[in-house]
Amino acid sequence: MDEITKLYKARITILEMMTDRGIDYPASLNIEKIEQFRIEYYSRNIDIFINHQGQRIFIKFLINSKIKPNQIKDIIEGLKTEYLEKETDKLILVIKPKPNSTILKIIKEKEYRFVEIFWLNNVVFNITKHILVPKHIKMTEDEIKTIMDKHYMVSKSSFPVMNRDDPIARYLNLSSGDVCKIIRKSITSGEYISYRVVK
Repeated sequence: MDEITKLYKARITILEMMTDRGIDYPASLNIEKIEQFRIEYYSRNIDIFINHQGQRIFIKFLINSKIKPNQIKDIIEGLKTEYLEKETDKLILVIKPKPNSTILKIIKEKEYRFVEIFWLNNVVFNITKHILVPKHIKMTEDEIKTIMDKHYMVSKSSFPVMNRDDPIARYLNLSSGDVCKIIRKSITSGEYISYRVVK
């Protein structure tokens, strides 16, 4: 798969991810055909800016073959100044080289908690569409309370755990303490529902 096709598919996945997170964006951001995407690619116009109910989200595709942690920090600072205004705003970086542990540590630093980093190869295909991945839904606090009351649970720690670095947790941008409803298809009962809390 060539680089343009990879980026085209990754951009589609990122927009699907926004929808799955409940983020609305204008239909004009959808690029239906790869031929149109090629034009945008050569015009250096594949990045995405979304203003969702006052929350600004900027998605930047970094297509350099090599990138250093200090360069990432410089890029973050530049994009933050240009596109983001509030603490609730988000910056998503999709990078071509596989991010090493030093790069991934950046987003764990307090001042960069508004940043998410995805490896291009991991978003070429939408993992939620894989046949073996069950449906995951982030629950509201009211829904969590209802389930806890129903099962006489004292705290969220009674739920089985999902790691914060789990691919689905990252896809849905789940934080520590969030609870996910998981719906699996079952031959005997139609659906089997379970729950996980993010640790």
